[in-house]
Amino acid sequence: MKQLFTTFFVAVLASLSACSQSVIVENKRTLVDSCGFFPQLSADGNHLLFAPTDASSLFLKDLRTGRVTTIAESGLPGFDARFDADGQIYYVTQELRPGNLVYRTAHRYDMATGKSTVVTPAQHGAVYLVPTRFGFTVVGEHRSWKSTEKLGRWAYTRGSTLYIVDNDKATALQPAGECAGYLWASLSPDGLKVMFEAVGKGLYICDLTGKVIHQLPAASMPTWFDNNHFVAMTNTNFGAQRINGTYIYISNLDGTHVEPITEPGEHGEQAVMPCVVGNNVVYSCAKTHGEVKMITVKIK
Repeated sequence: MKQLFTTFFVAVLASLSACSQSVIVENKRTLVDSCGFFPQLSADGNHLLFAPTDASSLFLKDLRTGRVTTIAESGLPGFDARFDADGQIYYVTQELRPGNLVYRTAHRYDMATGKSTVVTPAQHGAVYLVPTRFGFTVVGEHRSWKSTEKLGRWAYTRGSTLYIVDNDKATALQPAGECAGYLWASLSPDGLKVMFEAVGKGLYICDLTGKVIHQLPAASMPTWFDNNHFVAMTNTNFGAQRINGTYIYISNLDGTHVEPITEPGEHGEQAVMPCVVGNNVVYSCAKTHGEVKMITVKIK
């Protein structure tokens, strides 16, 4: 009986703690009026990467001046582009070669010079852009590249395998077992937890040994907000019937407190593709054909 009461008491405390958490959304502003998808905000908050819905081009906007620069216009460069911590820009282009084989090339764009250089030449297969604790790396099935000799800890997925890498030593794990694939792997800011989506199974948070800490309902494009919360968009296959009700939410790691931070329902913004930098969340509005907005989120 004593054990039962203790368990009940702990559960009540956990519930009260979850309910006492409040999420404040403020400072909403528009960064791009339309045709802005796949948004990525620089670490200093001064620059924004975005692309049209078909990813046919990649654009850079200086949020201080409003100036928009075209970085690339061929090879679908808008699908996968990222800033590193120092403001360098990395993006991937692709081309179809004989035999219907897709070859991908990774590029680095220098804002100071306005020039792009190739960091990994064209190769068949997937190419991943991965921020690391001390730098940036490009991982390809045949060629890879890194910005510095000691990258620290980082994570990525390939198929149904999660790779956690510590200074070039990779550990292959399958926390969710076999499925259609693992997606969107990332380390928590303190580098002690990994989050990823297992297709058809849900969102997983595990430790560095692959031990599952939390398994949550499916989410799309999850990204860490801090060590104890993540931001994601509601699960969607981007079909017309599914995207109408899409919204972005913030959740604690065990899923006991989930709070929409954009308006849900078919009359909402149809918010997609969240990107988190500090307390700022940037996202695209499908309802307004790619308006990019930024909000500030605070948890109290």
